Amino acid sequence: MKTKIDSKTQLINTAYRLFLNKSYNSTSTSLICEEASINKGTFYHFFHSKADLLIACIKLHGENITTDIKALENLRLSGNEKLQKLLALLTQRIKEKFDEEGKVSGCFLGNITLELSTIDNKIRNEVINEATKIQQAMASIIDQYARENNLAIDVKNAAEQVYSYIQGLVLMAKLHNSPYKLKEIEKVIPQLIESFSLESCDV
Repeated sequence: MKTKIDSKTQLINTAYRLFLNKSYNSTSTSLICEEASINKGTFYHFFHSKADLLIACIKLHGENITTDIKALENLRLSGNEKLQKLLALLTQRIKEKFDEEGKVSGCFLGNITLELSTIDNKIRNEVINEATKIQQAMASIIDQYARENNLAIDVKNAAEQVYSYIQGLVLMAKLHNSPYKLKEIEKVIPQLIESFSLESCDV
């Protein structure tokens, strides 16, 4: 028999998958419970509503990506090597899912932003919060890259712009159902960061 902790995790993982693949509005609580093999009574023990479950999914997405990015910070690599690994990390799940299912599902936060940000302020604020945490984690790697390449940049702004650029590429990949839209990312992002340089630093 599933424990309460196992049941809650199962609900979050199942909802995350369904929201990503089918969209939030197209996924009912009944379908989530059915797919998770959990009854509605257990669902409402953990979550007051589908929206509360979505917020848990948003936090899970942000925590997973932020943890993975922070793990890169501790590697004994150059800024360029870390940046390349960061970009691979941010796109590999999309490529893997396409290889498995033949479908580009997009970014979870990006999808929810497009679907709900204008009609639910609580959800919008949760997306902003997790996206900001991801950008803050990215900023550390971008800062090392900039310092090693003698670039004087506003690191916070650069991280926000890089994140936004990647979100745009992911959206286009989803629109065309083609992960190949992401293939130039490892070349373009370093150029984008360098374009933010305020002035060259003296060696």
